Amino acid sequence: MSNIVELVALSVAVSALIYFVVEPIFLRRRHRQDQEHLDFLSNTDDPSAPPPTRVRLERHLRAAGLNGPVEAYLLALSALVAAAGYWVLRAMPDVPAAAAVAAGFTAYLPVAVVKELARRRANRIERQLTDAIDLATGTLQSGCNLTQAIATAASGASQPLKGEFETILQRVSLAMPLDRA
Repeated sequence: MSNIVELVALSVAVSALIYFVVEPIFLRRRHRQDQEHLDFLSNTDDPSAPPPTRVRLERHLRAAGLNGPVEAYLLALSALVAAAGYWVLRAMPDVPAAAAVAAGFTAYLPVAVVKELARRRANRIERQLTDAIDLATGTLQSGCNLTQAIATAASGASQPLKGEFETILQRVSLAMPLDRA
């Protein structure tokens, strides 16, 4: 009889956990995905624009200075997670939960690395920006246009700010308006 009571109590506890913790997380995630999908569908400016999740991933990778395709990073992350889970499962076959924990940690690690790379890159850009603005201001005061000022600032800057200025100049040379470049 006590085993039945314990089983019922455990079932109630698990149900409560799912109802109060897990379900709201999935509901928020579903709501966010629905909102992103609606935003994507309502984008009348460019119907071929990628979905917002992909744009966010591209922005995070670009902020970290990683310019490759998103799919390559996702594939590498998937392979890394699978390899870590497999390796831990082979090392400890009696503890399959350890493989799940290792896979979860392995999935989080690249995200943390990308965030740290983005933070460091932003700090380097911020340190270089003052000198670049001074150089561009001097160029503008001498009578040059804004594109020439950006080119001068790019020639006087070092990476990563130089790369950002060069990207702007490349886009402008391909006839993209300066405010979008």
